[in-house]
Amino acid sequence: MSFDGAEPGTPEAAWTAFRAALPELDTGPLHRLVVVAAHPDDETLMAGGLIAHAAARGLPVVVVLASSGDASHPASPTWRPEALAAEREREVLAAVARLAPAARVELLRLPDGRLAEHEPAIAAALSAELQRDDTVVSTWSGDRHPDHAAVARAAAAAAARRDAVHLQAPIWLWHWGEPEADALPGATRFDLAPKALAAKRDAIALHRTQVSPLSDAPGDEVLLRPETLAHFTVGDEVFVPTSAARPVDFDGMYAATDDPWGFDDRWYEQRKRALLLAALPQPRYRRVLEIGCSVGTTTAALADRADAVIATDVAPRAVAQATERLRDHPNAVVELRRLPEQWPDGWQDDPFDLIVLSEVGFYLGGDALGRLVDRSRAALRPGGVFVACHWRPHVLGLDRGGDAVHRVVAERIAARRIALHLEDDFVLEVFQVEPSASVAEATGLR
Repeated sequence: MSFDGAEPGTPEAAWTAFRAALPELDTGPLHRLVVVAAHPDDETLMAGGLIAHAAARGLPVVVVLASSGDASHPASPTWRPEALAAEREREVLAAVARLAPAARVELLRLPDGRLAEHEPAIAAALSAELQRDDTVVSTWSGDRHPDHAAVARAAAAAAARRDAVHLQAPIWLWHWGEPEADALPGATRFDLAPKALAAKRDAIALHRTQVSPLSDAPGDEVLLRPETLAHFTVGDEVFVPTSAARPVDFDGMYAATDDPWGFDDRWYEQRKRALLLAALPQPRYRRVLEIGCSVGTTTAALADRADAVIATDVAPRAVAQATERLRDHPNAVVELRRLPEQWPDGWQDDPFDLIVLSEVGFYLGGDALGRLVDRSRAALRPGGVFVACHWRPHVLGLDRGGDAVHRVVAERIAARRIALHLEDDFVLEVFQVEPSASVAEATGLR
């Protein structure tokens, strides 16, 4: 370790604003949780609330413990390492039982402090445990603790092998770090329900060898001091998604239900659609492109305000449903296309007056979103409008949340923003290529 846990460290109050500014993590896709810890207590400190949340939803939970923590008090005059390891195993079993009574705990019993030497064994154990689409939470590779880094690397390798979602959770960063804007790139915040937070606090207290002195003798001092524990008894947990966009089975989603997102029936979707349509600065458009049309609900409304609409989606079932919905709109066509890869050159030759990108950007990993925005900008006529609308929380398993999507859009669209609607749930922005004007300016009111 390149820090001293006995030092006071950065107070939790210094991190409050930093945590509050992080994007919220949407755990809706969570269906099986595997937590891999370097030492007993890591699982509770970094993800105890998420474990309790998963258990409350009735989801399977597995905790994999790489070491039994026998090196936590190397100078103890009262505890032999093997006795301390056995005690810490009893503690972790009790703590996990408090968080998720039905959870399974796997003890690898690898050498505490030397996990880097056994990284392949950790990765192999996780690969055998993980299933496709699992969520695996590990310690964070940047925690300045070699055991934490080894577990993070092993978890990343196993997650990639099994096509699982990988989240990393800092533990010691809160102690040695400073709450600067780039202190934890890509981090997300998971807000804990009161019952989950209470369970986590109880579970922390069950790690008695770490939160209390082993004895009054030198070498048996408490390791997790109150000021350290303060970082983990607040109402949220922080996770860093390992950057790797994973393919989404859209066809499977449409096979399970005709309208996976409830575009037709949910008031949330109805209201958001009405706000998007109301934000369009012109009453009518000559040529419109909608990227990611799903079942065509918004497409139909756009067709009522346009001479021609081209709508695209990557899911054949969605395209079929949208085509059926638009059978009374001869001015609208739905195409099966994966953009930006399948962007036709002809679209630049016949520019669009309006391009709509709604709830699509976070499915585009790497630079695909930036390239899509670039192609869109090149396909807009002078005065053309680009609309982006996205769910703000960072959805589990995706590269970015809505706020991050809109930062990319703003950086690449090379147009003036003429409207912004921001809510806790979603963000809606309207950009106009020059010459641009407000609605009042365009209609002679100012």
